[in-house]
Amino acid sequence: MNPLAIVISANIAAAFVLFCGIKLFDLGSDFAELIRRHGAFLGLVVALVTIFNFLLTDTAEILNSDLIFWTVFVSMICFAILGRLTDLIKVKLLSHKRGKTKKHASPSALSVVTIVLIELIIGIIYGLVAGVSFIVTTGTGVMVLCALILLRIIGKVETIRQYQEAGFSRRQNIVALVISFCASPIAAIITYLFLRGNYRSAGVLMATAAGFLIYISLYRALTVIVKKYKNR
Repeated sequence: MNPLAIVISANIAAAFVLFCGIKLFDLGSDFAELIRRHGAFLGLVVALVTIFNFLLTDTAEILNSDLIFWTVFVSMICFAILGRLTDLIKVKLLSHKRGKTKKHASPSALSVVTIVLIELIIGIIYGLVAGVSFIVTTGTGVMVLCALILLRIIGKVETIRQYQEAGFSRRQNIVALVISFCASPIAAIITYLFLRGNYRSAGVLMATAAGFLIYISLYRALTVIVKKYKNR
């Protein structure tokens, strides 16, 4: 099968799976409860296997070990800082509400637009990570997509709940969700088209993608630990 066709079909399928997963939570499905309980752990396992058995292995065929280490380390730190700043910006934006009473307050139009733009950027970043992972082998790309789906769906459910508590309407939540999920396959396909054959640049970006995946995995692991600690 044509590699480009695999990239297109796999990324579109991943977006569809994410939509279906969120819908299961919306419907209160028993399967959604299983994802809530075990999805984060399974996502961490798949992510670790993907990082060390697939993504870094492919990257090692292009870059030397020292460059891989520093690229992964620096990108992980940068994504952690960016993630923290994004969280702070979201909290600030969601605190700016309009309405006569606190109960009926809702985020301002500027806050909603800014949140949607943030979700668009997040979707593009996930798409870039998925796109570069297909450069060397399609198997690595598929594994990265599986890890991203498992890690992302739990985080997205938490984000949707956060927006709801901040006064987002169902329509506003759907718009943010659709834009984020649709941006990912588009960014992945464009990234693959531009980078295939350019292995040197792809190698650096693959190491950066590994750093992103490690950051997301650690973030989800920390979130699970904090929740378990609070529920004690």
